[in-house]
Amino acid sequence: MPPRMDVAIVGAGRVGTALATRLSAAGHSIVHRITRDSSSLLFDAPTCQLIVLSVPDPQLSDVVTALAPHVKRGHIVLHTSGAHGLDILDPIETTGAIVLAMHPIMTFVGGPEDASNLEGCYWGVTTTDELSDTIAELLVAELGGQMIRVSNNKRVAYHAALAYASNYTATVLSDARAQLADALQSGEDAAARVLRPLVEASIRNVLEAGPDAITGPAARDDVAMVQRHMGAIDDAGRRQAYRELARRTAELTGAHDVELWAHTGEQH
Repeated sequence: MPPRMDVAIVGAGRVGTALATRLSAAGHSIVHRITRDSSSLLFDAPTCQLIVLSVPDPQLSDVVTALAPHVKRGHIVLHTSGAHGLDILDPIETTGAIVLAMHPIMTFVGGPEDASNLEGCYWGVTTTDELSDTIAELLVAELGGQMIRVSNNKRVAYHAALAYASNYTATVLSDARAQLADALQSGEDAAARVLRPLVEASIRNVLEAGPDAITGPAARDDVAMVQRHMGAIDDAGRRQAYRELARRTAELTGAHDVELWAHTGEQH
């Protein structure tokens, strides 16, 4: 069994809370929960062997700068940012501390399910050497996850893919739920129940078959139906998003007439 560690978690948000729960369940001692602007960052965090930086990306550099003079060789310092790699931890690495970038590929909503959702989830990990790689493997395993290695210079591209899959899918589904609720003259909860089987099947299909699983009027190159849809969408934001999604769908499926229409408003 890996040695148990005293842990300081910097950041009191959703990710930090879920990690505290999972690390505690794995037998580690969560000694400090520290907000990013607390003086405890300088005095309490360095008393722990493992320091987890789970703060919003715009604040991460400032936290690293403040913490760096107080860590030393033997500390393990990791951040949970998706887009940042190891470069942002350079001020800490120069002290001799072991640094890791460990990003959970999961969405967090602020409830107790956040910790349980870490079971089986993938982690995008960037390390510096064999020792840090081994430490990352052990930590991910203890958290119930699976590790994938991400090159330092590909972190932003990696994170963009995840935003595409999660954040923007959530945006599209929020629009679809509101549009269906309007059409059915129902509440959005009822619309969500109707959409769930369709959405779950669509996600399964596209993850298995890729663009070959894309269906619907844009994929069939049915400009007339796409135009009718546009005319039935009253909300300007949804209408604009629908047009752009139709264009991208047409690009992926070779639907040339819809693609031309989406670009120019014309068709053959």
